[in-house]
Amino acid sequence: MRVTTLVVDRGARRCGIGKLLMDRAETLASAAGCEIVELTSAATHAEAHAFYRGIGYEPNSLRVRKVLLAQ
Repeated sequence: MRVTTLVVDRGARRCGIGKLLMDRAETLASAAGCEIVELTSAATHAEAHAFYRGIGYEPNSLRVRKVLLAQ
């Protein structure tokens, strides 16, 4: 599954909304049999990349990804 855009309003950031949205996306992806969730994000979005790493995603080119199923 690929999330092409994740944006939380600037005034609502750091309240857990982004994490809740990604948790739900991961739950839906896993239920659909997806093993990997990818997010696309421009390399210039350092704050977003730090957030993604903080919730378990790892950089892969201009995407960050998280493996859902244990190998």
